[in-house]
Amino acid sequence: MVFKKRPGALRLTIIVTKKIAPKAVDRNRIKRLLKEGFKKFAKAEGEFKIIIKSNISGLKLDDVLKKLEPLITKIK
Repeated sequence: MVFKKRPGALRLTIIVTKKIAPKAVDRNRIKRLLKEGFKKFAKAEGEFKIIIKSNISGLKLDDVLKKLEPLITKIK
């Protein structure tokens, strides 16, 4: 994850390669999960660039939130 401090709204870039999730359905699910996870942390501002290294399409939203929370709090 790369973070750039920028005032204003949240800007999110998520990269999921075909090597990680061969099906477009899985890639889109991963992106939706991460976007929803960032919405839960409404105070997050700036530009985030996330490169996915493993297939997390099988995880539930709660599991994704548990993994995201320490990363976002570390940045603040």
